[in-house]
Amino acid sequence: MFLKKLAVIFIVKALMTILQSGLIYAQEPQAFDSLQIGLQYIANINRNSFHDFYEPGKGIEGFVEMPFYYGDVQAEVQVLSYSAKNKGITSNEAKGTVQDFHSIFTHLKWGKKYSLPHGVGWFMGIGIGLCTFFSNTPAWSDLYELTQFTETEFSACLNSHLSYPIYQNWTMRFEVSYNRIFTYKQIDLAYFSIGFGYSFATPKWMKNFLE
Repeated sequence: MFLKKLAVIFIVKALMTILQSGLIYAQEPQAFDSLQIGLQYIANINRNSFHDFYEPGKGIEGFVEMPFYYGDVQAEVQVLSYSAKNKGITSNEAKGTVQDFHSIFTHLKWGKKYSLPHGVGWFMGIGIGLCTFFSNTPAWSDLYELTQFTETEFSACLNSHLSYPIYQNWTMRFEVSYNRIFTYKQIDLAYFSIGFGYSFATPKWMKNFLE
C-alpha cells in the first residue's frame, strides 16, 4: 500500500512537470542559493490500532529547506509526546508494557516546489529518516537507564506543504505528512503542521561547503 502511494505521487509529479500551465509552474532556483528555516506546531491526526494504546500530544517541528540541483531538499526534526492508555498493562499487540514516551523524528526530504497564484508555493516530496522513542520511565540524568529504554527505527514519509508570503521574507506554512515507521508491526502516522518560515540568501562560506 505504501509503495502504491509512492507510485501515485511520482506519477502526479511527472504529469505536473510535463503539463505545466500558466497557473502552475516549477521553480528553478540555483542549487543552495537560499535557505529557509522555520518552526511549526504539529499534531498527529490519524487513528489506528496504535492509538488504542497511546494518546498523541502536541509537538513542535523545526526545518531547514534549500533548493537542490533538481527540486528542493529539506531536513526536519519533529518532537512529540505520547501518553499511554492503561499504563503499565502488558499488551501482546503493543509488544510489551504500555508506557508514556517521547518521539523524535529526523527526516531528510526531497521534492519539487511549484508556484501558484498570489505567491503561494506548493511542495510535494518524499523522505527517509529515523524515529527514536524515549520512555518517560527512567530518569533523564541516568544515561545507562535511558539507553535501556530507547528504541530507534527506520522510517519513510510522504510530504506536502503550502507556503504563503505574509511579510517580506516571512511565510506561513501549512503541511501534511504521512509517516511509516518500520517497527516489528509497522506504524502509520499522519500529521498536520502549521507554522512560519524565514528565507534568506545562503552565506557564501556555507554555499561553497555544500557545493
